[in-house]
Amino acid sequence: MLIGPCLASARDVYRQADHGNGVEFSDRATPRAEKITVTAPSTMPGGDVARLSTDRPSIPLSPTGMAYSSLKVTDPPDDGTLRDNTGLVSVSVEILPFLHVEQGHRLLVTLDGQAATAPGVSTAFQLDNVDRGTHRLQAVVLDQSGQTVESSPPVSFHLHRQFVVKPKPKPKK
Repeated sequence: MLIGPCLASARDVYRQADHGNGVEFSDRATPRAEKITVTAPSTMPGGDVARLSTDRPSIPLSPTGMAYSSLKVTDPPDDGTLRDNTGLVSVSVEILPFLHVEQGHRLLVTLDGQAATAPGVSTAFQLDNVDRGTHRLQAVVLDQSGQTVESSPPVSFHLHRQFVVKPKPKPKK
């Protein structure tokens, strides 16, 4: 893509194999070079910008003026059952458009109403040693002062961890 504009503006273009089994392009002929024909690039006329901008539905803005059209926890699925004896839970969050990092926005995940991760810019999280039982996850976008900008709908999941009951040892006689 980078050589495209150069090739289009050159009068004659030559191609030859380089020493590392690659291909070199040049505007200078050499004994090993093959002259190639460069065709004009395909173009399409632009659309009516005024018409396009009025046809889009408006997205309500958050109190900080930033709009997120979608914020949701996609993994684990709502009402899903996980089986992990170590209590490891992978969490994925979808946010559209992308997180407004330049405005100081950060994303965190809450587990049962408590922060389960540090605020950051990642949309994938690992929660360690989660207790067995039913839990609620929620994704929250925070601004630079720590105020909530947007919250996802909560997602419930059930974590099963194997539990082995060891019998009490018999007293020695």
